[in-house]
Amino acid sequence: MADMLKISDSSIGTTALSTPVFDSIARLAMEDVMGISLVDEKNSFQCKIIDNHLKIIMNVKVDYKLEVTKTCEKLQQTIYNQIFNMTNIKCNDINIRVSGFNI
Repeated sequence: MADMLKISDSSIGTTALSTPVFDSIARLAMEDVMGISLVDEKNSFQCKIIDNHLKIIMNVKVDYKLEVTKTCEKLQQTIYNQIFNMTNIKCNDINIRVSGFNI
């Protein structure tokens, strides 16, 4: 289950989520933050499960004249909240890499 994260066990089975589930949640959460876009739709986003922990890496561009730190922190918090609200998973490894600006 390397690309799956177990979220619950019960007497009738296990519930696990695959990385594409977290990928979708994070991408949709990004739409809630104004002024951020992925550098490249296919290669700017990684969602990994390592040692049963979720890790997200995003390469983004920030709109010119926005405060980069606050914008990225808002993105991290929005992704964290959406994942937690939907899955009860605390993703404490959300890495935002700013690769440029949208002008």
